[in-house]
Amino acid sequence: VLLSVIAVPAFVWFMVFHGLPSLTHAGIDMMPRSVDEQVGKHSFSAIEYIYFEPSELNAETQQTIRSDFSHLLTQLKLPQERYSLEFYHSFIGANALALPDGKIVVTDDLARLMADKPGQLHAILLHEIGHVEHRHGMKQLAQTTATSFLFAMMFGDIEGMGELVIGAGSSLLDSAFSRDMERQADAYALQNAQHVGLSPQDFADAMRSLADLPADSSTDDGDWSDYLST
Repeated sequence: VLLSVIAVPAFVWFMVFHGLPSLTHAGIDMMPRSVDEQVGKHSFSAIEYIYFEPSELNAETQQTIRSDFSHLLTQLKLPQERYSLEFYHSFIGANALALPDGKIVVTDDLARLMADKPGQLHAILLHEIGHVEHRHGMKQLAQTTATSFLFAMMFGDIEGMGELVIGAGSSLLDSAFSRDMERQADAYALQNAQHVGLSPQDFADAMRSLADLPADSSTDDGDWSDYLST
């Protein structure tokens, strides 16, 4: 009994923080990106319904940012067909997020905030590209699903596994990227900044501009907002 009291928590800790992340991340690296596309589309349908409304930005502004984004992809030698840039009006404020299928969403408030600071907006887009290139969405989803499976097997909640599999795409919404993933996306942006004609200072200034925004309590509505808060 004493051995179990020590061994079981140690096993769970190891699996949750080391074993499962390593296994699931390795598995995602071997998985075709066509899976990312399906998961991204499924997840975005839920996000769009809850959080987004049609953009209020004028067509000229959207086209300018899209052209700059396309130029970024060309400079980074990334396939244009993997990515799409979309604009939406949302109560979540100035924000951007990346889906596994390469869809990057920029809110109207973020576009307006950085209308006269394109370098900062480009730095944020680099960060979101970093999430896509490192497949963070899929890795987070796989890790969350595997962890849920582990606990279901340990505590006998087998019936719940059906719901887990059916809702796997939507569960992506409930999981903010880990700090390690955020740091990896930050590093991607910083490493590629000079390559695309930006200064690392642009990225720092962009983070400072977002940090200086007043907190909006209207977005404090639970786990789904945590996904967007990253």
